[in-house]
Amino acid sequence: MCERDIPSTFMLLWVVRRAAEIQCASGPLLDADTVLDTAVRERCRGAAIDFGTNASFARLLFNATIRRMRHAGR
Repeated sequence: MCERDIPSTFMLLWVVRRAAEIQCASGPLLDADTVLDTAVRERCRGAAIDFGTNASFARLLFNATIRRMRHAGR
């Protein structure tokens, strides 16, 4: 998995990881697997792509994460 630069790649991986966390956390709420409507899946996919292609936001998130890691290491 790779994007045009490190912040964009980080953003893509962050979105995928967050989606997995939400899916795992919501599992116990339902009796069986619920399949999302195609329109909902497409909207989510489009939002993730838009979110991931916003280079300025990707850079802000990446820089904030680096600052948080450096602060935690003190």
